Amino acid sequence: MKNKGFTLVEVVTVVVIIGITIGFFYATFLQNWWALENEDTQRNLWQEMNSITEFITADARQANNVIVAPGGMQATLTFPATTGLAPVVYTIAGATPATLQRGATVLSQDVELVPPGPAPASLFVATANSVRLDLTLCESNNLFGVPVRITSSIFISPRCTSCL
Repeated sequence: MKNKGFTLVEVVTVVVIIGITIGFFYATFLQNWWALENEDTQRNLWQEMNSITEFITADARQANNVIVAPGGMQATLTFPATTGLAPVVYTIAGATPATLQRGATVLSQDVELVPPGPAPASLFVATANSVRLDLTLCESNNLFGVPVRITSSIFISPRCTSCL
């Protein structure tokens, strides 16, 4: 009498092959999902960096002087008296994650004061004819909890460069 069916070895072999295949596809799926999440977080941070740059650039176009406070955590842009504009103060305050504020308006809550690696600390640095803002934004509230960092240097050059 012959039995029609599969032996235990054949069934186990098929289950192992299916398990390995599912494990491979699951790992690939997670890697792609992480890459998508990372890319989305970077895109959001770059949009935030661009809005900060636009604020600073708009103020610098009208400013005639930029004063950096000792320690580099604050920069004050002053304007000619003819414009009637009050000075604008940009401040980096708090512990990591710190905030970047323009007066009372919070521009970012993702400022990393001392980023790891070769990236410069987030602060204002007075240069010959301008002020440089070294800024690192970091967000780790993404799906996988892995910190995503972007770094940029923004040069603030008022119209009246002889006033620095």
